[in-house]
Amino acid sequence: MKNKLSIGQFSKKSGVTQRALRVYEELGLLVCEKRSESGYRIYDESQLERASQIKKFKHLGFTLEQIKALLISDSSLNSEKLKNLF
Repeated sequence: MKNKLSIGQFSKKSGVTQRALRVYEELGLLVCEKRSESGYRIYDESQLERASQIKKFKHLGFTLEQIKALLISDSSLNSEKLKNLF
């Protein structure tokens, strides 16, 4: 699977626990591209950037609901752009 990652692989590459990934997916912050035949989550590698954004926003003290609102309002938003707003 080129550019496709299991939840375990995605967790290792992103530095986000599998449990957190499930919560992020439940809240609509991350999108699991599909499920394998056995029901495992399969993520596209492009979601790694989104996971990185979420981690940075959490580090800045934002709640997951605030992060969701920020990303919905501007999907290109990143921590540098956010710092420049303030």
